[in-house]
Amino acid sequence: MDEAAKPEHVRAALTALSKLLNGKPAAENTANRKRMVLSNAFRYAVEERALLTRHPFLSVDWAAPQTSDEIDFRWAPGPRLARTLLAAVAEQGNRGQHPEA
Repeated sequence: MDEAAKPEHVRAALTALSKLLNGKPAAENTANRKRMVLSNAFRYAVEERALLTRHPFLSVDWAAPQTSDEIDFRWAPGPRLARTLLAAVAEQGNRGQHPEA
């Protein structure tokens, strides 16, 4: 655990968590979720198991890389498909009429 808590290893882990398996940047939400899981594991090692004396994140100054919020129009529905999808939602009865609005 002491080896894993070294700042250079924590920084490398955080950088790895901000990427997908193919090496591309992960979405900001994905990177944050993975960082929270790692943080909770370290917190458990500190508080519950007493394997570490302090949380390793406290010794690392790190920020997730900025991601582009640009829409990939290959995956965004066009106006005609969007109208069709909304009409299909409305046809689901009372539950569908509210999301359609």
